[in-house]
Amino acid sequence: MIRIKRKEPKDYQTMLGDAFAKIPLLTKEWTNFNPSDPGITLLEILTAFNAIQSNQLSRVSDNVKENILKLMGFTPMEGRCGRVLLAAENVDHDFYLPNDQKFRIGNINFETNRKSIVHANSITSIFSVASGKVIDCASLIDRHSTMTVRIFGDKPAAGDELYIFLSEEPIKDTELIFYFGFDDRFHRTPGGDKHENVFAAVNWQYYTKDGFIDIKKKDQTRAFLNGGELRLSIPDVEGAEFEKEGRYGYCLRAVLERADYDVPPRFFSVHGFLFEVWQKETRSICHTFRGKDPIEVYCDLLEEGFMSVFVKEGKKGSYRLYSDSRLRVTEQGRYYRMNREAFGLYTFEFDKEKFGYGPSGEADSVKIVAYNEELMRQRTLDTVIGYDDQEIKLPVKNIVPESFTLLSKRVIDGEEVYDFVRPGRNKRGELYYSLDEREGRIFIRDAGDFVGAELFVCSCAVTMGASGNVRPGNTFVPVGYETEVRFYNPYVGEGGRLKENLQELTARFTEDLNTPYTAVKQSDYEDLVRMIPDLCIQKVRAIADRAKNEVRVVVKPYADEERTFLSDIYIRKITEFLDERRVLTTGIKVVQPAYVPIEVTGTIYVRRHYENCLEEITKVIEKHLDYLKNEKNFGEILKFDALFNDIEEMDCVDHIYELSIKPENQNAVMSGLDIVPAENALCCTGRIAIELNMF
Repeated sequence: MIRIKRKEPKDYQTMLGDAFAKIPLLTKEWTNFNPSDPGITLLEILTAFNAIQSNQLSRVSDNVKENILKLMGFTPMEGRCGRVLLAAENVDHDFYLPNDQKFRIGNINFETNRKSIVHANSITSIFSVASGKVIDCASLIDRHSTMTVRIFGDKPAAGDELYIFLSEEPIKDTELIFYFGFDDRFHRTPGGDKHENVFAAVNWQYYTKDGFIDIKKKDQTRAFLNGGELRLSIPDVEGAEFEKEGRYGYCLRAVLERADYDVPPRFFSVHGFLFEVWQKETRSICHTFRGKDPIEVYCDLLEEGFMSVFVKEGKKGSYRLYSDSRLRVTEQGRYYRMNREAFGLYTFEFDKEKFGYGPSGEADSVKIVAYNEELMRQRTLDTVIGYDDQEIKLPVKNIVPESFTLLSKRVIDGEEVYDFVRPGRNKRGELYYSLDEREGRIFIRDAGDFVGAELFVCSCAVTMGASGNVRPGNTFVPVGYETEVRFYNPYVGEGGRLKENLQELTARFTEDLNTPYTAVKQSDYEDLVRMIPDLCIQKVRAIADRAKNEVRVVVKPYADEERTFLSDIYIRKITEFLDERRVLTTGIKVVQPAYVPIEVTGTIYVRRHYENCLEEITKVIEKHLDYLKNEKNFGEILKFDALFNDIEEMDCVDHIYELSIKPENQNAVMSGLDIVPAENALCCTGRIAIELNMF
């Protein structure tokens, strides 16, 4: 990487002093350096110009830096709203939540993105049948249980089944959302390709009068390899009740088609019938409808009373304003009838015979815009001037970009017409602008036919980014009504973020520079192995053999048994991953781990009045010997003096009369009093025979 040493430019006074000092060297003409001297005036002007130019040349604008990073393949990550799944308790019947239904936790606002169902259905029983044995998984639906369950036992196999019984028949043609809480004690590396799973495959089914049928799924658990969302699409068919192992009800079933798990799946909870909410706050919203009677709008924001109705009367062209919440309907000359059916629920009727005007009937011929009071008073922006990159400041920052729309007003043939314009649409004649959602600005790139148009905020929602992320277990309070139903988030959800700024982008670029993608040093191979998706890597060491031009990589995976070895799947995945990233002339060999039990014998004198001395001394010995649990890596020397000193410094120990250590197999050798394991070996605890004498 090319490094340039930058020098700070001199300020104006310093440059002017340097120029004055050179005058006697360049001319014999006398001057008293008086500002009234025309020569001095010219010198001051030229120096000022030089100072300005030097200052500009020494600076690299943010726009230039972003373009340079773009050439390197780095563009700012887009912002996103935090998202959580909510569960509901005390639900006695199914009901719907409207689009943009608000929920609050303190000052943090969450909203639905679409019309959502709150189910009265629940999981009544869950169990598995693995290798012919029934495994009760009832603790997974017990909200007070913290017990971990191996849902398919110690050795999952193809054909094992997981049954989930429901209290009611699921609503037809809907998507059910479940979440499986995973016990990730083995720190599995996050998956790369979400569609690939070399360990397992699962098929989900639903019981009907014709028996079990396959159903569509979106499985973030990746066949129970990790925790996450499970979305099951219930088809438009009649469900039937099913009986199995004394359980009875409507049934979902998972069947393992392949089960080569490195670690048997462990879960601690299952939540069902969830729905999504996003961390955002809608300040204004635009609903679009086909021009037919009646139009039904379910939107709590309408209750604030700030609403505008726009209608496209012809098949093409712009919209006309039928009414504005600041004006009486009769002052606009175009009419409709609005009825309030319930809180947030309104119907609109457009009848050409009654009112003389009406929509065209096209899919987007009616737009109903609702504002909150704050944005209603700030919605007026500016007029389009027409020069390049005209900047217009918005009344809000941290905007959700997909929610944002501008409303423009133009006068054509003496009539006011309105258009709705989203950012980034670059078509001939249209208003083309970009949105800086983080700072709350728009830049008009091409005014098109909109020179002189007045601009207003149409739809807009804001987010808090990472500041709006919440921990699991919070109670979400719905806004607009009181209810006995309790809403809560059983899991943490997906974090939100603001759009990446230049400083954050630069930091990510720097981090990427320090991340190995091609193995050159021994440490690169070790770092790359830890990056392999889906694997549970506990320890790794790379050993370079320059004579053979080969790198041997020894890896210990996590597993229930401490002294584990690499499976064929692990060897294949590690080999394939490193083979793509190695230097062409360097060979790769994946080596199985070896284990060296260490025997410890000795006689130790301990002080009186101390209890559990042998237990405490054994813990110190195991801390040094057990490379499976401490930070020592393959082949690291076991230092006798370090062990001796730690035992001797214990409060209960008076002095060590005798102490010795030795390996119990051929995977290590003695070097003086120390033990040197083989390059692929880890020390572990062997026989400990310590005799205690009272001093």
